[in-house]
Amino acid sequence: TPVPSPTPTMPPPTGVPTTGADLSWMEQGKWTDPPIVVKKAAIANAVAQGQPTFLQIPSLQLTTAVEGMGWDRAIGPDGNLYSQWDDIHFAAGWLKNSAVPGSDGNVVLTGHNNVFGAVFRDLWRVKAGEPIIVHADGERFVYVVDNVIVRPEWNASAAQRAETASYITQTTDQRLTLVSCWPPNSNTHRVFVEAHLVPYEEVPLQMPLQWQSGKPALTQ
Repeated sequence: TPVPSPTPTMPPPTGVPTTGADLSWMEQGKWTDPPIVVKKAAIANAVAQGQPTFLQIPSLQLTTAVEGMGWDRAIGPDGNLYSQWDDIHFAAGWLKNSAVPGSDGNVVLTGHNNVFGAVFRDLWRVKAGEPIIVHADGERFVYVVDNVIVRPEWNASAAQRAETASYITQTTDQRLTLVSCWPPNSNTHRVFVEAHLVPYEEVPLQMPLQWQSGKPALTQ
């Protein structure tokens, strides 16, 4: 009996995930921000060692579960196979080919801005100097925001897309990158929040005490 050949493993996508929908067709004045709906816990059987399981952004009053985000094979319009990111709903997604909190490298988390829970609806409002807390393996890792960048996606040139994709590649420093779509009613652009890891004793003073200790209290 012939032994079946294993299905080749596709490399991870190089492009940035789509994290929103184009709702700009809605009549002017009828657009309202969707409610933010988050899961109360990550999927237990999908948690890898070191994987982030909760994310907190105090300035947005946001606490959300984080789930692993892999990729799969897809067939493009030209009939060729390519890699496509999985889609995470009602939670943030951790790119499985990115770093884990506390290690060298780029920890990349994505979230939708106007559909499927809209967990990163207000990501573009984050400001430099604000803290972001990532929970993994029972530990808290605090990152401080360095930059908020908006990049074009629709009708972008190959060079622009390559530069945009560079934000989710690996680095030698201890970095966190959050990714979503922008503006609120569309997905024509991508917004990136870059932050660096700081020792816990250097947590910014503006972070309320309720965010500095204890397990996240998630609400539906």
